[in-house]
Amino acid sequence: MVGVNEAINTQASLLNYCIAATEIRAYLGAALPLLHPRTSGEFLRRGDRYFRAGRTKRAVADFDEAIRLDPSNDAAYDARAALRLAGKEYDKALADCDKVIELAPGSATGYQHRARVWQARKEFDKALADLDHAIELDPRYVTSLLAESL
Repeated sequence: MVGVNEAINTQASLLNYCIAATEIRAYLGAALPLLHPRTSGEFLRRGDRYFRAGRTKRAVADFDEAIRLDPSNDAAYDARAALRLAGKEYDKALADCDKVIELAPGSATGYQHRARVWQARKEFDKALADLDHAIELDPRYVTSLLAESL
């Protein structure tokens, strides 16, 4: 009986070790591109993390690099537009929003962010037009607008 318990405990320990090693490999596989990004998408992901952490200078540098590596990456322009909008850099945010709309005219986010630029500039007719267009493209946006207004 003692031998069976020891064998079970040994197998359980080995299983825990294998699971832990697998989890560590998965974590490192996801983390390494953030430490040393090489692709536009990797710079975009790291920039998003910097932005959420309030490290805006590093975020904009990563968004700039993502765009340099892939000028057709509308998500990088969109992320940079959001960052610039938060920093009240409306002219730059507007240029990024226009680029998002040019690259991905079927995506609502470029119109959503551009509406916020127009709103900040007190150009409410343009803001409403962009919001209407965003809602046409993605009716779920109405829900987020209502949540923000509460």
